[in-house]
Amino acid sequence: MLFLGLIEWSFGQIEKGFGYTQDALQLSRKDGDEIMVAWGHNILGSFHYDLNDYENSLKYFERALGILRKLQSTEGEARALNGIGNNHLALGNPQKARKFQEKCLQV
Repeated sequence: MLFLGLIEWSFGQIEKGFGYTQDALQLSRKDGDEIMVAWGHNILGSFHYDLNDYENSLKYFERALGILRKLQSTEGEARALNGIGNNHLALGNPQKARKFQEKCLQV
């Protein structure tokens, strides 16, 4: 379902894609699939970023980062760090943005 969400999003059907992604996140939580929960958070963070809802985007990326660090998933961790950095830049915090972007490059 995460992929359906991404497909709908890529075709401009943001609401539909957002719904699929939220449904997938709930199913992943129910199944106890932490990696998919983390990726669901990463994707929802991207949705909120595209909607200029930076505060909520930041929350989703931070949730993903916590799970991915615990699971030692460097690919997902880099994506979350990049998302956090992008949000800080959009919110007018260039020093914080740079800190997270540098961490992203180190992962």
